[in-house]
Amino acid sequence: MLEIDYNKCDRLRGCSAAKACPVQAMLPVGKGFLPWKVERWEFDEQKCIGCNKCVKVCPQKAIIVK
Repeated sequence: MLEIDYNKCDRLRGCSAAKACPVQAMLPVGKGFLPWKVERWEFDEQKCIGCNKCVKVCPQKAIIVK
């Protein structure tokens, strides 16, 4: 199971971790205060295959394996 630390996450719409996911298991939710941001990211646990590519590429190290 993956979790996002929103104290570290920059909430960018073009999130490199979301782009790295081979099954598109990271989903943007809501609109952020700025057009290039989202309110938050959520993981679709049914889609996630546990490859942890998102964890490896997140520049803010905001994705945590639980």
